[in-house]
Amino acid sequence: MFRPRHEVSAKAALYNQAGTHVVLMQYVGRRNGNVFYGLPGGHVEYRETPDEALERELLEEIGLAVPGMVRRDFFRAGDNVRIILAYTGTLPDDTVIAVPNPIEGEGKWFTKEELLALEKLGDDYRQFILAYWPEETTIISV
Repeated sequence: MFRPRHEVSAKAALYNQAGTHVVLMQYVGRRNGNVFYGLPGGHVEYRETPDEALERELLEEIGLAVPGMVRRDFFRAGDNVRIILAYTGTLPDDTVIAVPNPIEGEGKWFTKEELLALEKLGDDYRQFILAYWPEETTIISV
């Protein structure tokens, strides 16, 4: 009996230090031109660990190395063919997302309210992002 092979991806929910925003990628579908959103990251290549894949993909997609990434969870997508290894990380509040190849996608900061209002974001991604959303912190200047 034929079984489809599984595709493994590593994706990251990147929150700012204050816990008020998360980075999402805006993609344009290659076949139909529709806009959709997702987490930065991508497929694990042959002979690559998920951690290495995520590091490579973050550099490719948002132009940043993100130290201290933590693998938190996994879920299935695309009729259970894709396995998403889900990570979290923190970026400084003043981080500018400079996408090296804007034709492929655009990285943007979103508040929790903006995230909840997005129609073109998969439910699995939304649930993961919300489950690990950090508590907002108050920064006191001295």
